[in-house]
Amino acid sequence: MLDPRQIRAALELIDWNTAELAEAADLNADTVRRICRGTINRPHEGTEQKIREVFERRGVKFLPDCGVQLDDGLVRVVQGEDSYLRLLDEVYHTMRGHSGDVLFFFVDDALSPPEVIGANHRLREAGIRCRYLCSENPGRLDFPAGDYRAVPERFFHNAVQVVFANCVAQHFGGESTKVLILRHDAHAESQRRLFEMIWLNGKVPKVAR
Repeated sequence: MLDPRQIRAALELIDWNTAELAEAADLNADTVRRICRGTINRPHEGTEQKIREVFERRGVKFLPDCGVQLDDGLVRVVQGEDSYLRLLDEVYHTMRGHSGDVLFFFVDDALSPPEVIGANHRLREAGIRCRYLCSENPGRLDFPAGDYRAVPERFFHNAVQVVFANCVAQHFGGESTKVLILRHDAHAESQRRLFEMIWLNGKVPKVAR
């Protein structure tokens, strides 16, 4: 069982408050505050699991004797049919209130289900700037055309990669849907520069008629 001191220490590690934790875990804000203060002695098992999962996605490890630490591992794998949505949720909580663009390589909006469209709208409504590389003749653009640049068809491959903060995330579809997230300053910077080179040489796409 998580100790309230661990939760408070974990919040300090990732520079969050209880309201942000409640939002990320989809929990009532007052419930989370009471858990952190220790006025709820035994939270519901499902509630504690949500809190644990949110912290673990942010790289927090819970140790014996009420200890916590940030995991220094460079690579994480998020598995499951909702892995891409969970990635976009992580992008939202990482980038909200911070500068820097979120860069999407090789998107095809025509394949995006409503849940993904909604998650992307959430990013933009939070003031997070998003830019996209797509094909020359996209079937649909979900956002203003000026936020896209076209990649020549012979080079385009719909395997979405997302660059945010110091992370590069690669989405793998198919039978075993998953997202691989690499946290590495130099690699993120190299991918960011590659994106900018393509962006500067690309054209604003026109939706295929």
